[in-house]
This record gives sequence, structure tokens and C-alpha cells, in this order.
Amino acid sequence: MKRQLLLAVILLVCTSMMARPRTEGEIKNLARTVLQKQAAARGQQGRVGEDLQIVEQIKGISIVADGKNGFAMITNDDGQIPVVGYSFSAYDAENVPDGFLWWKQAVNEAIAKGAVAERKTVPAQY
Repeated sequence: MKRQLLLAVILLVCTSMMARPRTEGEIKNLARTVLQKQAAARGQQGRVGEDLQIVEQIKGISIVADGKNGFAMITNDDGQIPVVGYSFSAYDAENVPDGFLWWKQAVNEAIAKGAVAERKTVPAQY
């Protein structure tokens, strides 16, 4: 049991050491991809993902807005899952519900601590 715990800690440390910050271009491309895919799934056509701006950047996440077409929350570190949330509502930093502010802070803290690492599914072999 101690050996497994030690191995898990070593793997977590090594994984976080290999991660690097995402560039602004990578962050915008990830936001564009998720917003366009979700718009297509909803049957929306138009200029989704063409006017992207990073409107807020905190330690663990960046919020990328597409005008009134919505926004996406992207992690700043490539060792983390890339997209933590998105919405088709316009992002207004001056008029954000308290619940969203709490959630954003909780996600940011978890990502900053490295608690939300990218998971890979390994197919079962029979």
C-alpha cells in the first residue's frame, strides 16, 4: 500500500513538472474549437469563434469571450484538462452570479494545485 501511494505521488509530481503554460494562441484555439463544435451541435450557424478575446486571466484559467456568442473557460497549463466550461451567454464580468464566481474560484484553486489532471482512458484488454 505504501509503495502504491509513493508511486502515485511520484507520478503526480513528474506529470506536473512536464506541463507548460499554454500560449495565448493555444488558449484561443481551444476556445474556438469548443464554441464552434457546441454551436454546430445546437444547429447554430454564423460567426462563432471569430472574435475571440481573453477577457479574464487568473492563475489556473483564462476566460475567452466571443462577443455575444458566448465564452469558454480554458486552463492555462497544458498538463490539465483544456476546457473546464463554456456558455452561449455573453460574458459580463460586472454582472456575474455569485454561484458562478464561487465555482470559478474553486476550479481555479483546484487547477492551480494540480488537482485536476488530464485523464486518459485505457481500453480494457480481454
